[in-house]
Amino acid sequence: MRSLKIHLDHESFRPFLILLDKQDLPYIVVDHRSDALISSLFLDIPKSAEVLDRLSLVITEFISRKNKKAVIVMNDKRRVSASGLPEQEIALLLIHAERIKITEPDVVKHFVTASKDATLKRRKQRFYSE
Repeated sequence: MRSLKIHLDHESFRPFLILLDKQDLPYIVVDHRSDALISSLFLDIPKSAEVLDRLSLVITEFISRKNKKAVIVMNDKRRVSASGLPEQEIALLLIHAERIKITEPDVVKHFVTASKDATLKRRKQRFYSE
């Protein structure tokens, strides 16, 4: 039987596994490869219609409660963001999915520039010649 691979970040291990256990979904924790990140966990879930329906419920609930980002990688390597999608659409996507990655949402970084920071405006640029 084919399986669906799920990649979780370190903060998602326990809450996601609790939701899987609540729905009585079968899963196998895959051992880490030597080149894999230590702060991640890989799961294999069997692909059957009943399991995928309950898995879509788990993913929808987990994304909405934990403010996570889920990316579904399809069999043809297309990537679809599951964030904000209803449970029925996620269930349809899971039928043709190869793997799922659940991570933190991207953090927006703000860079301080000289025009915004008064202390940087006072400093003069110095050029040194050799």
